[in-house]
Amino acid sequence: MSEIDLEAPEYCCAILRDAAARYLIERRPAHSIYHARRLTCFGGAREAGESPERCIARELAEELGWDEQRIAALRLRRAVRLEAPSRLIAWFFVGEAVDPAWPVRCEPGYEVAWMTETALLNQPSLSSWHRAAVCAMIAGEGTARVAK
Repeated sequence: MSEIDLEAPEYCCAILRDAAARYLIERRPAHSIYHARRLTCFGGAREAGESPERCIARELAEELGWDEQRIAALRLRRAVRLEAPSRLIAWFFVGEAVDPAWPVRCEPGYEVAWMTETALLNQPSLSSWHRAAVCAMIAGEGTARVAK
């Protein structure tokens, strides 16, 4: 992959955990264009010219209603590249400092939940992209690959 591909994924997502290593995840509604009724991490499409870091901050603000101070407190770091043959799909960032007391304002139809690692990985409704990224992060691998 070219150097530009390293910095220009289609999507940016966040694997969010609290001090007890529980994951904050979302269940998308039936009307969702992508991953309907599936469990996913928070995130979305990167806008033209937008850095991955700016994208994930914008997505967390939009999807959770968090302000810049809370997003900065997450200490987000790039953790996993999600790749398909011939393209970089997403950067998954990890945020390890989520405070469960923070209010969450999700979009209509979306649900949020806290799950242990075991519970999350045992969910058949966990999106394949998100499963691949979480498993790579757990294994300490910087890249996850999916078929498409």
